[in-house]
Amino acid sequence: MNKKAGLVLLVGVLLSGCSMSGHPESAAVTAIKGVYTDNSNQYGYIKSFPLSAGSPLSTEKLRQCVLATHAAQSLVPAADGYSGQTTYTVNRMGSPVPFVVNFTLQVSETASQRHYVFSRITQTPEDDKSATSGAWVTANPAQVVGTFNNVSADLNRCLSNPE
Repeated sequence: MNKKAGLVLLVGVLLSGCSMSGHPESAAVTAIKGVYTDNSNQYGYIKSFPLSAGSPLSTEKLRQCVLATHAAQSLVPAADGYSGQTTYTVNRMGSPVPFVVNFTLQVSETASQRHYVFSRITQTPEDDKSATSGAWVTANPAQVVGTFNNVSADLNRCLSNPE
């Protein structure tokens, strides 16, 4: 086989591998319990907690808990729930790189569970203001979900305490 034919064969093999590989990042993120995709193929996250017997979710108690949470840097009322922001840090080449995560949060209850639904998720490195909605899926999804677990656990702890 001459060099030209070998190069063509190599390029063909490499390109076919790309087309058959799919998107391993999206497969990895959907393996995380609670991650979902909506009708517009945007990823979100749902965290649920068992609901203990007691009073149902009150708007006033939720407002108090939102104001008291320390797990999110920002969590404010919005038309469709709460608009929030949190951060996390990863090490890249020996240096800490902080990321900012923006999200919308909705809290709801069923007869047996309280649900925290995180949607419209964007993230960006703190020093770069070009966020895209799908970026969290391919960049540090476990860390993003970890911040959501912290926010929902903090709110749930507060909501579960008697007034």
